[in-house]
Amino acid sequence: MRGNAAAIWNGGTEDGSGLVFSDSGVLFNAPYTVATAPGDRTETSPQELLAAAQASAYSLALSRLLSTRNMTPKRIDTTATVIGRADDGLAITAVHLGVNAWIPDADRAEFETMAQQAKSACLVSPLLNVEITLETHLDTARGTGARPMQGTLRLRHRRPRITAMRS
Repeated sequence: MRGNAAAIWNGGTEDGSGLVFSDSGVLFNAPYTVATAPGDRTETSPQELLAAAQASAYSLALSRLLSTRNMTPKRIDTTATVIGRADDGLAITAVHLGVNAWIPDADRAEFETMAQQAKSACLVSPLLNVEITLETHLDTARGTGARPMQGTLRLRHRRPRITAMRS
């Protein structure tokens, strides 16, 4: 298992910007900034990329653990909110995960146990060395879809913007 990515940064911390690339091509000339304040941005940030890595890796870990108990999820929706500070340098201080799972006929207690265990079984969690909180919702019936979790972000889907690099 291996993943490669590269980043280019221009300028100072607060006024600079950069581009990030991945070998798969999914990230190609993707603009990023420090993004210490929320708002309407068209660039990503290291915090957002880390949140995406955490959410996707957690979902995979949970799916794998559930399969060891013969609980096959129809769907797992995970949001990750990366919490940080920018006072004495940039630092990640915590992560909050919100998980909605549709697993027909699953045992709730067993699901909760697997959901907690997936935090440490995830590829990304041990690298962070921060508190990771978890909020779960299990749908065992017909799969009503993702239910918004309290304290998590509502994600907006936008078309990616490709920009040329300034010299």
